[in-house]
Parts: sequence; structure tokens; C-alpha cells
Amino acid sequence: MEMIKTPAGFVSAFNTQFCVLAGCDPAQYIPVEVFRQGAAQPSGSKRVHGQQGYQVDVAAYLPAMLDPAPEGSTGMVEKQKAATRVYVKAGVAVSQPFVACASREELSAMEILSGGPAVRVLRPGERDEMAVAARGVSLSGRIVFPSGGDKELGCVEVAGGIAALAVSYGDFDGSERASLVVECGGLPIAVREYMMGDKNPDGVRLAWLNRFGAIDAYTFNMVSQSTSTEGFLKKQLTTVASAIEPLAVRVWLGEILSAPRVWAWDGVRYNPVVVSSGAVAVKGDRPCRVEVTFSPAVSEEIPFLPW
Repeated sequence: MEMIKTPAGFVSAFNTQFCVLAGCDPAQYIPVEVFRQGAAQPSGSKRVHGQQGYQVDVAAYLPAMLDPAPEGSTGMVEKQKAATRVYVKAGVAVSQPFVACASREELSAMEILSGGPAVRVLRPGERDEMAVAARGVSLSGRIVFPSGGDKELGCVEVAGGIAALAVSYGDFDGSERASLVVECGGLPIAVREYMMGDKNPDGVRLAWLNRFGAIDAYTFNMVSQSTSTEGFLKKQLTTVASAIEPLAVRVWLGEILSAPRVWAWDGVRYNPVVVSSGAVAVKGDRPCRVEVTFSPAVSEEIPFLPW
């Protein structure tokens, strides 16, 4: 028996991922097990028999290994399980490790994991991150100032081959504008420009799991808050609106409406929220706003009071 095909590289945990076996004894029961690299016990397994070859979809066992969420005020670090190295064992045959990601699509090596703008705004107390599919290589980052000076940020955290570098407002040392440069072996592979903005007292910063399986974030303006009741539960609804943005940014923000996970920053931590509605104009060149309405992921139960 041999394993002639397995997932390879960066793969989506939510797409079909086949492991193909050939030269099997139909009378033999073959265990097919999926392991997180370094784990003693499989995360999932099934037995196959009765054929000389099998095509086993192992994707069903991958999502349970992942739990992407912002850490503090940024995103991917190892314990968040944003991506993880996996291998498949079938009988005595063992696959090469591959990286299962919380993305909607397969990723390419050194791909930048965001569809957002190349120029972003940071305000006091805010952070942002740049994530890269960087399996097997070490990345570093630095902030380059308009004056020509720079500031080393060191190596990034790596989760299963996904590297993420976080920057905060304070990292820019009072400069009104600077660039974040991510490098591999001293060569730049990604550049993002940041402009420093004033603190927005009505700002609501939302983060979401984007289609690449990384965390994006944007600060909206508060529009309104209200309360709705469903049975014995009440919901605190918050409606926020973006600044007036061009089409490309509106399309990026529109990901929030279908994102599997969304969080709201409360000044201390990101809390999970449920997006109930939104409006985004994705046609036409005229800049306009994006509106999003959300509620806490866990609604408050209304006390059952006596008559």
C-alpha cells in the first residue's frame, strides 16, 4: 500500500482535501488518521476496507484544530490556532506535513493575507497586523520613517507557518506617517503605509476573520445603539458606519457581513459579536459609507420576574 496523493503546502480547512491510497489489500481494514504535528493522539480517524484504492477526504477533521481569534489587540499567535501543521497516517504510510489554515481558499507561499488597502489609519490605542504565508522562513519587520530613519521590530510570531507582525500607534514615535516593511533575508516582501489619526471618541474598532484566514481590523464611527427583545432574551444592537471610502475599501469592509467570526474592541479586549445586518455599495466610483449592525455574541437573559 502507498499514499500517492496528500494535501500539500497551505490548504483551506474548509475545502475538500483528499488523501489517495493505492495498492491496498481489499480484505484489510486500514486506519486513516489525521494528526496535528507533535500530537500523540489523532484529531480524527476513519477505517476503510473492501477496495484496492481509496480517496479519503480529511477536511472534516481540520476545522476543529483551528480557533482563530485576536490576542489582546492584535491577531495570530501560536495558541490561537490560526493555522496548524498537520499530517496524515494510513497504516504504516505517513504523509509530509502540510499547513491547514482558517482560510476560504488555498494560499500561496509568501502571500499577504489581507485584501485591505495599502494605506491605513492608526489612532491612539489602536494596533494593526500584517500576516504572511511564510512556512519555513523567518521574517522580520521595521518601520521606515519619512526622514529616512527606521525602527526594527524584530521577528514575527509564527502559527503553523502563518507569520503575523503587529504594530501599534506608539510604535510610530509621534510621526504622522510611516511605512511598515516586512522582510525575508533582508529583502522587502511587503510594504504597508500608515497615517496617524486623532483619537475618535465615537470610534468602534471591529476585527474579523478575513477570507485568507487572518485578522483584519477597521475603526468605524458609532451611529446608534438600541435594544431588541426576542423571547426572554434582549439584544444590545449597535450600528456603526465607516468613513466615506472608495470602492476597493468598501469591498474589503464588505467581508465583515459574511465573515465567520467578528469581534468588537472594548478598550481592553476583543469580544465576539454577531453581525445582524449591513449595507455596502459595491458598484460605482462615487465614495460612500459602509454600515454594520451587530450585537454581543452572548445576549443578556431578561430576568423572569413575578407578576
